[in-house]
Amino acid sequence: MRKKLVVFILGLICGILLSRGFLWLYKYYSLREAMKKDPVVKHILKAEELRKKGKTEECIKEYKEALAFRPNDPVLLEYLADAYIESGNYEGAIKIFKKMGEKGDSFALYRLGEIYWRIGRVKEALEVLEKSKEMGNPLAEKKIETIKSEIKRAGERK
Repeated sequence: MRKKLVVFILGLICGILLSRGFLWLYKYYSLREAMKKDPVVKHILKAEELRKKGKTEECIKEYKEALAFRPNDPVLLEYLADAYIESGNYEGAIKIFKKMGEKGDSFALYRLGEIYWRIGRVKEALEVLEKSKEMGNPLAEKKIETIKSEIKRAGERK
């Protein structure tokens, strides 16, 4: 009798857990399908698919179309800037990160500094990284130190 009761209770608990699990799964997939109907999400998913295939120009087009719906979305702007970087269009990424930095985004200034450093505009890199550091971005301080030590090493090699 006791064994049957334990089996019954365990079965009941498993049933409850399974039904909740299926409910969660159903809600997850319903949300996912609803998100796919959002035009911005559609463009983002398409852009990421294109990026994985190495089609950065088409990827950029998709991000621009998503930005038509949400022109000031910082995440979309960063995705577009990253696509510009992948395509070698550093000036496009610079414009985006400058605009974001002017609005007080210290991480955008950090990314701008990284781009300047990458393309050899050292003075500008250090200036924007210093601004980012002043805004409280700890990554900027570390990047400034890295740049200065690389400059010092390059000078020692000559």
